[in-house]
Amino acid sequence: MFGDRTGTKRHLGPEGLDGLGGHTAQQAHVYDRSARRAVVRTQKASNNVGKVRVIKNGQLLSKPFLKLDTDTSYFRGVLGITLDPNFSSNHYVYVFYTATSPTVHNRVSRFTANGAVAVASSEKVIIELPILGTTGGHYGGSLRFATDGGLYVGVGDGVADETATNVAQSLDSLNGKILRINSDGTIPSNNPFFNSTSGNSRAIWALGVRQPYSLDVLSGTSPRMYINDVVEDGWEEIDEAAAGANYGWGFPNSPPFYEGFVASPDPTLQNYQNTVFAYAHGTTADTSCAITGGRSTTRPRCASPPSTRASTSTPTTAADG
Repeated sequence: MFGDRTGTKRHLGPEGLDGLGGHTAQQAHVYDRSARRAVVRTQKASNNVGKVRVIKNGQLLSKPFLKLDTDTSYFRGVLGITLDPNFSSNHYVYVFYTATSPTVHNRVSRFTANGAVAVASSEKVIIELPILGTTGGHYGGSLRFATDGGLYVGVGDGVADETATNVAQSLDSLNGKILRINSDGTIPSNNPFFNSTSGNSRAIWALGVRQPYSLDVLSGTSPRMYINDVVEDGWEEIDEAAAGANYGWGFPNSPPFYEGFVASPDPTLQNYQNTVFAYAHGTTADTSCAITGGRSTTRPRCASPPSTRASTSTPTTAADG
């Protein structure tokens, strides 16, 4: 279901890149081998203008592919980008960014490329996300196509204070969810909550995530999709995507919420799916980092260092074998 549909193109997670100028907190790029160019995005830029930049044959082009009026406060800005699976024929580029009108909110839009620039006035809004508050929050920003033709969107819980809400568990909000939509913005009727919700909530495909910075697809005979979720005080986790799955963030009704591996999940939490890998926060260089990107591979498995996984909501720890 999740095999990579990008063909000669691939999507990479956030990673630093020098030479973009301005205030660039993080970047991601998508690579089209046939055209030998990479589309690069900046999360933050000066003067509330987000830019999508193009690298061609190893050189950063001087003219931006796209400029967007955006809100660059907190973690806002141009947050994600991916190419349409049929980019070579339709030239569609999808961008997750913070829109400023009519009120500040995140949005996924589609733009049409003409060479190394976007066609003027080609923006088509694919989905509007909830209005943002005034105190910052977790916004996600991941975009990924899969073999089923769906565009998967990782949306953060949208809050800054984890003691204030468990919105990630509510089907009345798009926050704290993985969404699945069609490339034109319509919602697939076989989404898991399509018949039990209404409006844009029908786009919800999985729930219970906090800050899903990136998604990635492992292709092959048994395709899989993975979610890199930045959770809170104790853990970072990688989850395997599944229709209707609940990854536990926002449960129970008050903190501490589920994060990391939960040895004995509450049976009242329907469709709970444990993480496939988690690492604890620490003070060393290799334990104090957030999980903000990743790539799947079909190469032979290498030995991994042992780790310990646990939930902050139970006293039990389980060794990761």
